[in-house]
Amino acid sequence: MVSRNVERTSFGCRSSDKQPDRRIWNTAASPFGAVGAARYDSDAIRMPRKYARAHAIQNEMICSILGELDRKRPVVVDLGCGTATDGVRILTRMRHAVYLGLDSSPHMLEQAKKKLGGENLTDRCLIIENNILSVDANSLIDALRTVFPSSCVSAVVSSLALHHYDIDEKSRAYTLAHNLLADGGVFIVTDLFTNYMPACAMHALSEEVRGVRRALRRGSTESQRACTTLNEYHYTDENKPLPLGVETQLLMQSGFEHVDIIYRSGQLAVVVAKRGGS
Repeated sequence: MVSRNVERTSFGCRSSDKQPDRRIWNTAASPFGAVGAARYDSDAIRMPRKYARAHAIQNEMICSILGELDRKRPVVVDLGCGTATDGVRILTRMRHAVYLGLDSSPHMLEQAKKKLGGENLTDRCLIIENNILSVDANSLIDALRTVFPSSCVSAVVSSLALHHYDIDEKSRAYTLAHNLLADGGVFIVTDLFTNYMPACAMHALSEEVRGVRRALRRGSTESQRACTTLNEYHYTDENKPLPLGVETQLLMQSGFEHVDIIYRSGQLAVVVAKRGGS
């Protein structure tokens, strides 16, 4: 069993002099408020290339699995969908698939709806505003089948969302993902994870901080001051990554039959967990 007393070490990476004011972190100007949501996609473009690579691997895996399952109306559920960049890419490739995006930020979902509408994909998606920890699988499936009666959840994805949660919250999110899936479905997590050994954990965190600094240098003075996810504080103080080994155990304890790690660089990893059955 995974211990609930996993310690999250603070490594005290030196922040730059242009950090956002922490007092506004949980206000409308926060990373998930109106300002952060409007800047999210442009900030993401400036991030290290490994993030684009991880997303590409994740989405390629989803499309391959949807093809293998050969279901009439496969559904991809995105937990913490943000601006639905992954949803657009998946629906564009998989013409028979349905996308359900779940997020607690109305500002992020506003951007998501604009993006999906701009690609004429709204007829194959359902966007729900709620917290991952406040919903249950049955209510989501009921809402989905009200709009798409013959649908079946073949894949659940969560990209750069769950590292904000502690170990008990992640366990609940993993259980939600497992319960949403039909037999043989997969859960793909693209997220940040730390390491057991402090030296290894420090090395991985330092790589992320260096990447953020390089991204900030490529941006404007305004972007450096904005309180978005593109800042060092988000990585050194706000995030709650757990050791990857702990998280794979959590996935197994949540009912998943197999867990594979298909990409890792620094803290970033892509993890695939399969629900048992056909």
